[in-house]
Amino acid sequence: MPSFGLSCNASNEFEDEETRLQADIDEIFRIVPSAPGAKPLCYRFSPKKVCSSPSEKSENEKDLFWKRSPSVDSLDSVCNGIFELIASGSKTDQTVEYNRVNDMTPLERLEDMLPPFRVCLSGRVNPFPASCNNEPNFYRKTFLSTIFAGSFAGNNGLDLQPVIFKGSQSTRSDRKLRIEARVMQLFVNNDKFLKIHGSINDVTNRHHRLGDFALITEFVGNEESHLSYTLDEVCVSMKIEMGFSRITAIKMGIDIAHALRSMHMAGLLHCNLTCKSVLIKPNEPRYTVKIIKLGNTCLIDAPIGLDIKHSGIKTNPFTIVNEIEDDFAPELYQQGALPSIKTDVYSLGTILYELGSFGYVASMKRLGKECMSQKPEDRPSLETVIATMKNTLRPGAARGPRTRPNGPKTLG
Repeated sequence: MPSFGLSCNASNEFEDEETRLQADIDEIFRIVPSAPGAKPLCYRFSPKKVCSSPSEKSENEKDLFWKRSPSVDSLDSVCNGIFELIASGSKTDQTVEYNRVNDMTPLERLEDMLPPFRVCLSGRVNPFPASCNNEPNFYRKTFLSTIFAGSFAGNNGLDLQPVIFKGSQSTRSDRKLRIEARVMQLFVNNDKFLKIHGSINDVTNRHHRLGDFALITEFVGNEESHLSYTLDEVCVSMKIEMGFSRITAIKMGIDIAHALRSMHMAGLLHCNLTCKSVLIKPNEPRYTVKIIKLGNTCLIDAPIGLDIKHSGIKTNPFTIVNEIEDDFAPELYQQGALPSIKTDVYSLGTILYELGSFGYVASMKRLGKECMSQKPEDRPSLETVIATMKNTLRPGAARGPRTRPNGPKTLG
């Protein structure tokens, strides 16, 4: 029986193919770095049995004309080795990152997560003069901080528009203000939050008292009087006479709930959401709301305990002084209690209750009371809250008077 053999050229072709395959594997291992402490892996090819004749009936007839071929086990070993290296390196990186984050305080973790804010502007601060005294309009003095409306002259594109200045005058209040700036930067494309234009440093003019660090944000309010209004001033204390329809009240509630949900989806808690934390701008065809007071923001998975007082003087810029006890969830007054998504929902409920009372929307008041349930587990999710308010807008829903008249309201 004549025998069949491989020519020298065929043999060389298969030798070259194996060399190329081996070179590819070597290149992969060169690109994929070894993890620290990883053992070297064997990834050389092993030979397989070769038949000597095409007429030979055997299970290995398919390997005819192959001088050498890489075994499946050898290739499988290479792939598994690469996966092990990647997994080992990934686990090592995860361990290092876990240890780094675990050593941080909740406040440090928040600052590590928020995007940096480095937009520093230069120019001249021009407070809007008040009509009856020398203080700037919308001048408000809080704990070592100052807020007022004005204009900012300089090569910054803000010359022709009113802005709000908010400054700090201590290291601790400066840190809180910088957190607020970074949160606003995170939501710069969300129209439910104040748009931040930039910051200014070392503004020591005694007239406007902005201190070492100040923020410049968009102005929200009456552009003729340069006054800004909070929801508290309109619906609760009623210092400002302003009426709006029940539909506007519901839509304002939906906007506030959407803003809070945006924070939760970003892994953040507001922690200081009250009627004083919402600015109102009387726009056409309906009012605009903006969420403010973001300095007490914290991470959902690393909450910071709140220091809430009903009266007295602040001794810490992170302390919340609020005269209305019901503005915050009851569990926050317990020793060692921490804020959560449910405590934010409770605070939202107080706002919805006031909006429902002011706009004569009974269903909104009921929803606010539900959000203010004493037990956190009884409070609805934000998705449920939003869906309920949207359902109230449907034709045929129970309606009260179309417009809230100006004047005192009765809670009940």
